[in-house]
Amino acid sequence: KLTAYIGGTFDILHAGHINLIKKVKEMGIRPIIVVNGDNFVNENNKTCSYSANERATALGEFFPDDTIEIIEHMKDQRANIGNKKPNFIIVGTDWMRPEILPQLGIDDDFLRTYNIAMLFIPRFKSISSTSIKEHLRKDM
Repeated sequence: KLTAYIGGTFDILHAGHINLIKKVKEMGIRPIIVVNGDNFVNENNKTCSYSANERATALGEFFPDDTIEIIEHMKDQRANIGNKKPNFIIVGTDWMRPEILPQLGIDDDFLRTYNIAMLFIPRFKSISSTSIKEHLRKDM
């Protein structure tokens, strides 16, 4: 069966995240959902509303039969993708930028070596964790 690596912070989990994973499943592709861990987030000078365990647990409520794991360090992402050997790396179109491969710790040669295709799924409306957090800050 085809597999897809879907990585992200998933903070705050929203309909866009759920829709993206559902679309992958509808295509008959088994998702491997990888949550950026607390150390990973700190390494990128970001903060999260919820811990990695809480974010992974929330995803598990929607996708109890799928692989959900936490990766703690950005530098481990390349090896993790190489070990999983997915057919696809799934990215929402809101992250369709040249820097996505370096953020994953990979390049075109890596994709060719492991025979992995990038698959961009259209963003769900205009929902993003960032916009939700900004809206919540305005309401405070």
